[in-house]
Amino acid sequence: MNPQEIVDKIIKRNAKIVAFTYSEPIVWYEYVFETARLLKENDIKTVLVTNGYINKQPLLKLIPYIDAMNIDLKGYNDDFYKKL
Repeated sequence: MNPQEIVDKIIKRNAKIVAFTYSEPIVWYEYVFETARLLKENDIKTVLVTNGYINKQPLLKLIPYIDAMNIDLKGYNDDFYKKL
């Protein structure tokens, strides 16, 4: 579905929030960005469930359209990530 079709379905179902999750949503950044922008225009809240790995500029562009984030951590130090 394209972003507008997603928004239309959400509105039809009278949903109040959409979560981008299951697979890393940043992989489809442009799709998430456009969908989140349209959702925000329709007063629908958004949540991004992510590993948090994103460059600063795309993040700053996306943040105005995201209401909450859940950043999954698999380890708590740089050595853990370097090893894996």
